[in-house]
Amino acid sequence: PNAAAYLLELIPNNSLEESEPVAFSIKFTCKNLVVEYSIRIDLGPFLETNYPRKILFEELKVNECVVFTRDKHLDFPSLQKVKHLLNSDLNNPEKLDVLKSLAETSLNPVELFLTNGFKAVFAPDLVASITDWLQNQLVILPRADALRILRPSEEKEPHIEKLFSEIAKRFGSTSSALAYLDNKNTHVSELHSIVKLDKDTNQGALIPAELFESYGTVRFVNMFPMLLDAIQNGGTLLIDEFDASVHPMIIMNIINIFHNDEINTKHAQLIFKTHNPIFLNANLLRRDEIKFVERDAETLYSRHYSLSDFGTKGDRAVRNGGSYLKKYFIDNYGAINDIDFSDIFENQLKKDSGAADT
Repeated sequence: PNAAAYLLELIPNNSLEESEPVAFSIKFTCKNLVVEYSIRIDLGPFLETNYPRKILFEELKVNECVVFTRDKHLDFPSLQKVKHLLNSDLNNPEKLDVLKSLAETSLNPVELFLTNGFKAVFAPDLVASITDWLQNQLVILPRADALRILRPSEEKEPHIEKLFSEIAKRFGSTSSALAYLDNKNTHVSELHSIVKLDKDTNQGALIPAELFESYGTVRFVNMFPMLLDAIQNGGTLLIDEFDASVHPMIIMNIINIFHNDEINTKHAQLIFKTHNPIFLNANLLRRDEIKFVERDAETLYSRHYSLSDFGTKGDRAVRNGGSYLKKYFIDNYGAINDIDFSDIFENQLKKDSGAADT
Protein backbone atom coordinates (compact mmCIF):
# COMPACT_ATOMS: atom_id res chain seq x y z
CA PRO A 1 0.00 0.00 0.00
CA ASN A 2 0.99 3.59 -0.55
CA ALA A 3 2.22 4.97 2.77
CA ALA A 4 0.78 8.38 1.87
CA ALA A 5 -2.70 6.87 2.12
CA TYR A 6 -2.26 6.74 5.89
CA LEU A 7 -1.47 10.44 6.28
CA LEU A 8 -4.53 12.22 7.63
CA GLU A 9 -3.39 15.47 6.02
CA LEU A 10 -3.89 13.95 2.55
CA ILE A 11 -7.42 12.64 3.04
CA PRO A 12 -9.53 14.59 0.47
CA ASN A 13 -12.28 15.84 2.81
CA ASN A 14 -10.04 16.97 5.67
CA SER A 15 -10.47 20.67 4.87
CA LEU A 16 -14.24 20.74 4.33
CA GLU A 17 -16.08 23.14 6.62
CA GLU A 18 -19.33 21.23 6.08
CA SER A 19 -19.38 17.47 5.68
CA GLU A 20 -20.44 15.93 2.39
CA PRO A 21 -21.63 12.36 1.83
CA VAL A 22 -19.13 9.86 0.42
CA ALA A 23 -20.31 7.92 -2.65
CA PHE A 24 -18.99 4.71 -4.19
CA SER A 25 -20.18 2.53 -7.04
CA ILE A 26 -18.80 -0.44 -8.94
CA LYS A 27 -19.98 -2.44 -11.95
CA PHE A 28 -18.61 -5.88 -12.77
CA THR A 29 -19.53 -9.33 -14.00
CA CYS A 30 -19.58 -12.51 -11.93
CA LYS A 31 -21.21 -15.89 -12.52
CA ASN A 32 -22.45 -14.58 -15.91
CA LEU A 33 -24.29 -11.71 -14.19
CA VAL A 34 -23.74 -7.98 -14.65
CA VAL A 35 -23.73 -6.55 -11.14
CA GLU A 36 -23.82 -2.86 -10.24
CA TYR A 37 -23.69 -1.81 -6.60
CA SER A 38 -23.85 1.78 -5.34
CA ILE A 39 -23.71 3.30 -1.89
CA ARG A 40 -23.69 6.79 -0.33
CA ILE A 41 -22.77 7.31 3.33
CA ASP A 42 -22.91 10.32 5.65
CA LEU A 43 -19.67 10.10 7.66
CA GLY A 44 -19.97 13.54 9.21
CA PRO A 45 -17.17 16.09 9.73
CA PHE A 46 -13.57 14.99 9.42
CA LEU A 47 -12.37 13.01 12.46
CA GLU A 48 -15.67 13.53 14.32
CA THR A 49 -15.84 10.22 16.19
CA ASN A 50 -19.17 10.85 17.92
CA TYR A 51 -21.06 11.77 14.77
CA PRO A 52 -24.10 9.49 14.16
CA ARG A 53 -23.02 8.06 10.82
CA LYS A 54 -25.64 6.55 8.54
CA ILE A 55 -26.17 5.02 5.12
CA LEU A 56 -28.11 7.46 2.91
CA PHE A 57 -28.49 5.37 -0.22
CA GLU A 58 -27.84 1.82 -1.37
CA GLU A 59 -28.77 0.17 -4.65
CA LEU A 60 -28.19 -3.21 -6.29
CA LYS A 61 -28.70 -3.83 -10.00
CA VAL A 62 -28.39 -7.23 -11.68
CA ASN A 63 -28.44 -7.43 -15.48
CA GLU A 64 -29.58 -3.79 -15.59
CA CYS A 65 -32.60 -4.53 -13.35
CA VAL A 66 -32.90 -2.67 -10.05
CA VAL A 67 -33.17 -5.42 -7.43
CA PHE A 68 -33.46 -3.09 -4.46
CA THR A 69 -33.10 0.58 -3.65
CA ARG A 70 -32.61 1.86 -0.15
CA ASP A 71 -32.87 5.53 0.84
CA LYS A 72 -35.51 6.67 3.31
CA HIS A 73 -37.49 3.59 2.37
CA LEU A 74 -36.73 0.16 0.96
CA ASP A 75 -38.02 -0.64 -2.51
CA PHE A 76 -37.84 -3.79 -4.69
CA PRO A 77 -38.75 -2.67 -8.25
CA SER A 78 -37.60 -5.73 -10.21
CA LEU A 79 -37.63 -8.78 -7.93
CA GLN A 80 -39.75 -10.73 -10.38
CA LYS A 81 -37.14 -10.31 -13.11
CA VAL A 82 -34.46 -11.91 -10.93
CA LYS A 83 -36.63 -14.41 -9.06
CA HIS A 84 -34.42 -17.28 -10.32
CA LEU A 85 -31.64 -15.79 -8.15
CA LEU A 86 -33.74 -15.59 -4.98
CA ASN A 87 -34.68 -18.12 -2.35
CA SER A 88 -37.14 -20.61 -3.84
CA ASP A 89 -39.75 -20.02 -1.12
CA LEU A 90 -40.05 -16.36 -2.14
CA ASN A 91 -42.23 -17.37 -5.09
CA ASN A 92 -45.20 -17.15 -2.73
CA PRO A 93 -46.51 -13.54 -3.17
CA GLU A 94 -48.00 -13.36 0.32
CA LYS A 95 -44.82 -14.52 1.99
CA LEU A 96 -42.78 -12.16 -0.15
CA ASP A 97 -44.88 -9.17 0.98
CA VAL A 98 -44.38 -10.14 4.62
CA LEU A 99 -40.60 -10.41 4.15
CA LYS A 100 -40.47 -7.05 2.38
CA SER A 101 -42.32 -5.41 5.26
CA LEU A 102 -40.04 -7.12 7.78
CA ALA A 103 -36.95 -5.96 5.92
CA GLU A 104 -38.26 -2.38 5.89
CA THR A 105 -38.95 -2.25 9.61
CA SER A 106 -35.68 -3.92 10.63
CA LEU A 107 -33.44 -1.78 8.43
CA ASN A 108 -30.40 -0.57 10.37
CA PRO A 109 -29.01 2.86 9.38
CA VAL A 110 -25.39 1.75 9.91
CA GLU A 111 -25.59 -1.70 8.27
CA LEU A 112 -25.44 -2.55 4.60
CA PHE A 113 -28.71 -4.09 3.50
CA LEU A 114 -26.83 -6.11 0.87
CA THR A 115 -24.77 -8.12 3.36
CA ASN A 116 -27.39 -8.27 6.11
CA GLY A 117 -31.14 -8.40 5.43
CA PHE A 118 -30.93 -9.05 1.70
CA LYS A 119 -28.37 -11.80 2.15
CA ALA A 120 -30.15 -13.51 5.05
CA VAL A 121 -33.70 -13.41 3.69
CA PHE A 122 -33.71 -12.91 -0.07
CA ALA A 123 -30.63 -14.14 -1.93
CA PRO A 124 -27.75 -15.68 0.08
CA ASP A 125 -26.17 -17.33 -2.98
CA LEU A 126 -26.26 -14.12 -5.04
CA VAL A 127 -24.71 -12.07 -2.25
CA ALA A 128 -22.07 -14.77 -1.69
CA SER A 129 -21.06 -14.48 -5.37
CA ILE A 130 -20.87 -10.68 -5.14
CA THR A 131 -18.80 -10.61 -1.95
CA ASP A 132 -16.54 -13.41 -3.22
CA TRP A 133 -15.77 -11.35 -6.32
CA LEU A 134 -14.99 -8.24 -4.27
CA GLN A 135 -12.87 -10.08 -1.71
CA ASN A 136 -11.14 -12.75 -3.80
CA GLN A 137 -11.60 -12.20 -7.54
CA LEU A 138 -10.64 -8.53 -7.60
CA VAL A 139 -6.86 -8.26 -7.10
CA ILE A 140 -5.16 -4.85 -7.05
CA LEU A 141 -1.38 -4.40 -7.21
CA PRO A 142 -0.79 -0.67 -6.52
CA ARG A 143 2.97 -1.15 -6.36
CA ALA A 144 3.72 -4.02 -8.71
CA ASP A 145 7.42 -3.15 -8.63
CA ALA A 146 7.47 -3.93 -4.89
CA LEU A 147 5.76 -7.32 -5.24
CA ARG A 148 7.83 -10.18 -3.84
CA ILE A 149 6.99 -13.84 -3.39
CA LEU A 150 8.24 -14.89 0.03
CA ARG A 151 7.74 -18.31 1.54
CA PRO A 152 7.95 -19.64 5.09
CA SER A 153 11.33 -21.07 5.98
CA GLU A 154 10.96 -24.82 5.46
CA GLU A 155 13.91 -26.38 3.69
CA LYS A 156 17.63 -26.04 4.33
CA GLU A 157 18.47 -27.08 0.77
CA PRO A 158 17.58 -24.96 -2.29
CA HIS A 159 14.13 -25.76 -3.69
CA ILE A 160 14.22 -25.38 -7.48
CA GLU A 161 11.19 -23.70 -9.05
CA LYS A 162 10.76 -25.22 -12.51
CA LEU A 163 8.04 -22.77 -13.59
CA PHE A 164 10.04 -19.70 -12.57
CA SER A 165 13.17 -21.15 -14.14
CA GLU A 166 11.37 -21.58 -17.46
CA ILE A 167 10.09 -17.98 -17.30
CA ALA A 168 13.60 -16.68 -16.59
CA LYS A 169 15.05 -18.64 -19.52
CA ARG A 170 12.50 -17.11 -21.88
CA PHE A 171 13.63 -13.70 -20.64
CA GLY A 172 17.17 -14.69 -21.66
CA SER A 173 18.54 -15.50 -18.21
CA THR A 174 21.95 -17.20 -18.16
CA SER A 175 21.33 -18.91 -14.81
CA SER A 176 20.67 -22.64 -14.74
CA ALA A 177 17.59 -22.35 -12.59
CA LEU A 178 15.76 -20.29 -10.00
CA ALA A 179 15.40 -21.68 -6.50
CA TYR A 180 14.15 -20.69 -3.08
CA LEU A 181 16.63 -20.81 -0.23
CA ASP A 182 16.22 -20.18 3.47
CA ASN A 183 17.46 -16.81 4.71
CA LYS A 184 18.65 -17.41 8.26
CA ASN A 185 18.26 -13.75 9.17
CA THR A 186 14.71 -13.15 7.92
CA HIS A 187 13.45 -16.73 8.34
CA VAL A 188 11.83 -16.74 4.92
CA SER A 189 12.79 -18.48 1.69
CA GLU A 190 13.99 -16.03 -0.93
CA LEU A 191 14.48 -16.38 -4.67
CA HIS A 192 18.03 -17.21 -5.83
CA SER A 193 19.70 -17.85 -9.16
CA ILE A 194 21.73 -21.04 -9.58
CA VAL A 195 24.78 -20.19 -11.65
CA LYS A 196 27.00 -23.02 -12.94
CA LEU A 197 30.68 -22.29 -12.53
CA ASP A 198 32.14 -25.51 -13.95
CA LYS A 199 30.39 -27.64 -16.58
CA ASP A 200 32.53 -30.69 -15.91
CA THR A 201 32.08 -30.85 -12.14
CA ASN A 202 28.59 -29.32 -12.20
CA GLN A 203 29.66 -26.92 -9.48
CA GLY A 204 27.59 -23.82 -9.07
CA ALA A 205 26.87 -20.80 -6.95
CA LEU A 206 23.70 -19.47 -5.37
CA ILE A 207 23.22 -15.74 -5.91
CA PRO A 208 20.18 -13.69 -4.82
CA ALA A 209 18.08 -13.36 -7.97
CA GLU A 210 17.75 -9.58 -7.54
CA LEU A 211 21.54 -9.30 -7.82
CA PHE A 212 22.04 -11.64 -10.78
CA GLU A 213 18.88 -11.45 -12.93
CA SER A 214 17.66 -8.39 -14.77
CA TYR A 215 15.17 -6.25 -12.90
CA GLY A 216 12.52 -7.04 -15.51
CA THR A 217 13.02 -10.80 -15.12
CA VAL A 218 12.65 -10.73 -11.34
CA ARG A 219 9.70 -8.38 -11.57
CA PHE A 220 7.84 -10.57 -14.07
CA VAL A 221 8.61 -13.77 -12.17
CA ASN A 222 7.03 -12.26 -9.05
CA MET A 223 3.96 -11.11 -10.99
CA PHE A 224 3.44 -14.31 -12.96
CA PRO A 225 1.58 -16.25 -10.21
CA MET A 226 -0.96 -13.40 -10.03
CA LEU A 227 -1.50 -13.55 -13.80
CA LEU A 228 -1.84 -17.33 -13.71
CA ASP A 229 -4.26 -17.20 -10.78
CA ALA A 230 -6.46 -14.69 -12.61
CA ILE A 231 -6.61 -16.91 -15.72
CA GLN A 232 -7.32 -20.03 -13.67
CA ASN A 233 -10.06 -18.47 -11.52
CA GLY A 234 -11.52 -15.81 -13.79
CA GLY A 235 -10.34 -12.94 -11.63
CA THR A 236 -9.95 -9.25 -12.41
CA LEU A 237 -6.35 -8.10 -12.00
CA LEU A 238 -5.44 -4.40 -11.73
CA ILE A 239 -1.73 -3.62 -11.98
CA ASP A 240 0.02 -0.28 -11.70
CA GLU A 241 2.95 0.14 -14.14
CA PHE A 242 2.61 -3.45 -15.40
CA ASP A 243 5.08 -2.89 -18.23
CA ALA A 244 7.87 -1.17 -16.26
CA SER A 245 11.25 -2.80 -17.09
CA VAL A 246 9.48 -5.46 -19.18
CA HIS A 247 9.77 -5.56 -22.98
CA PRO A 248 6.56 -4.40 -24.74
CA MET A 249 6.43 -7.62 -26.78
CA ILE A 250 6.07 -9.61 -23.55
CA ILE A 251 3.22 -7.39 -22.37
CA MET A 252 1.55 -7.74 -25.78
CA ASN A 253 1.79 -11.51 -25.47
CA ILE A 254 0.11 -11.42 -22.06
CA ILE A 255 -2.65 -9.17 -23.44
CA ASN A 256 -3.22 -11.63 -26.29
CA ILE A 257 -3.43 -14.50 -23.77
CA PHE A 258 -6.19 -12.66 -21.90
CA HIS A 259 -7.94 -12.14 -25.26
CA ASN A 260 -7.56 -15.83 -26.18
CA ASP A 261 -10.88 -17.55 -25.45
CA GLU A 262 -9.25 -20.99 -25.64
CA ILE A 263 -6.88 -20.11 -22.78
CA ASN A 264 -8.92 -17.54 -20.88
CA THR A 265 -11.97 -19.77 -20.58
CA LYS A 266 -13.16 -18.14 -17.34
CA HIS A 267 -13.07 -14.61 -18.77
CA ALA A 268 -10.36 -13.16 -16.56
CA GLN A 269 -9.73 -9.45 -17.01
CA LEU A 270 -6.45 -7.53 -17.00
CA ILE A 271 -6.42 -3.78 -16.32
CA PHE A 272 -3.08 -2.00 -16.17
CA LYS A 273 -1.66 1.50 -16.17
CA THR A 274 1.13 2.41 -18.53
CA HIS A 275 3.00 5.46 -19.81
CA ASN A 276 4.08 3.64 -22.98
CA PRO A 277 1.96 4.76 -25.98
CA ILE A 278 3.04 1.72 -28.01
CA PHE A 279 -0.05 -0.03 -26.66
CA LEU A 280 -2.26 2.48 -28.53
CA ASN A 281 -2.63 -0.17 -31.20
CA ALA A 282 -5.85 -1.09 -33.00
CA ASN A 283 -4.55 -4.62 -33.59
CA LEU A 284 -3.99 -5.13 -29.87
CA LEU A 285 -6.88 -3.41 -28.08
CA ARG A 286 -10.37 -2.28 -28.97
CA ARG A 287 -11.17 1.42 -28.76
CA ASP A 288 -13.31 0.91 -25.66
CA GLU A 289 -10.45 -1.00 -23.98
CA ILE A 290 -8.09 1.99 -24.17
CA LYS A 291 -8.64 4.49 -21.36
CA PHE A 292 -7.02 7.84 -20.62
CA VAL A 293 -6.58 9.65 -17.33
CA GLU A 294 -6.11 13.43 -17.43
CA ARG A 295 -5.49 15.47 -14.32
CA ASP A 296 -6.67 19.04 -13.86
CA ALA A 297 -3.69 21.18 -12.86
CA GLU A 298 -5.77 23.46 -10.62
CA THR A 299 -8.16 21.09 -8.83
CA LEU A 300 -5.83 18.04 -9.05
CA TYR A 301 -8.91 15.94 -9.86
CA SER A 302 -8.48 13.26 -12.50
CA ARG A 303 -10.85 12.67 -15.40
CA HIS A 304 -11.21 9.18 -16.82
CA TYR A 305 -12.43 8.60 -20.39
CA SER A 306 -12.23 6.07 -23.19
CA LEU A 307 -10.79 6.28 -26.70
CA SER A 308 -14.19 5.22 -28.02
CA ASP A 309 -15.73 8.38 -26.50
CA PHE A 310 -14.35 10.42 -29.42
CA GLY A 311 -16.70 8.81 -31.96
CA THR A 312 -16.00 8.09 -35.62
CA LYS A 313 -16.60 11.54 -37.15
CA GLY A 314 -14.84 14.88 -36.98
CA ASP A 315 -11.22 15.98 -36.59
CA ARG A 316 -10.67 13.80 -33.53
CA ALA A 317 -12.45 10.78 -34.95
CA VAL A 318 -11.28 7.32 -33.97
CA ARG A 319 -11.72 4.85 -36.79
CA ASN A 320 -10.76 1.21 -37.17
CA GLY A 321 -7.30 0.96 -38.68
CA GLY A 322 -6.44 4.55 -37.77
CA SER A 323 -3.13 5.56 -36.24
CA TYR A 324 -4.01 6.05 -32.58
CA LEU A 325 -0.36 6.59 -31.67
CA LYS A 326 0.16 9.42 -34.16
CA LYS A 327 -3.01 11.23 -33.12
CA TYR A 328 -2.10 10.86 -29.46
CA PHE A 329 1.22 12.65 -30.00
CA ILE A 330 -0.45 15.56 -31.78
CA ASP A 331 -2.73 15.89 -28.72
CA ASN A 332 -5.95 14.68 -30.32
CA TYR A 333 -6.95 12.71 -27.25
CA GLY A 334 -5.56 14.76 -24.36
CA ALA A 335 -3.85 13.08 -21.38
CA ILE A 336 -0.47 14.36 -22.56
CA ASN A 337 1.73 17.16 -21.27
CA ASP A 338 4.31 19.13 -23.21
CA ILE A 339 7.23 18.82 -20.81
CA ASP A 340 10.52 20.59 -21.57
CA PHE A 341 13.53 20.57 -19.22
CA SER A 342 15.80 22.61 -21.52
CA ASP A 343 15.59 25.82 -19.51
CA ILE A 344 16.42 23.99 -16.27
CA PHE A 345 19.57 22.52 -17.83
CA GLU A 346 20.52 25.89 -19.36
CA ASN A 347 20.05 27.78 -16.09
CA GLN A 348 21.98 25.20 -14.13
CA LEU A 349 24.85 25.21 -16.62
CA LYS A 350 24.99 29.01 -16.42
CA LYS A 351 25.16 28.84 -12.61
CA ASP A 352 27.92 26.23 -12.76
CA SER A 353 29.81 28.29 -15.32
CA GLY A 354 29.50 31.45 -13.19
CA ALA A 355 30.71 29.61 -10.10
CA ALA A 356 33.71 28.28 -12.02
CA ASP A 357 34.66 31.74 -13.32
CA THR A 358 34.70 33.24 -9.85
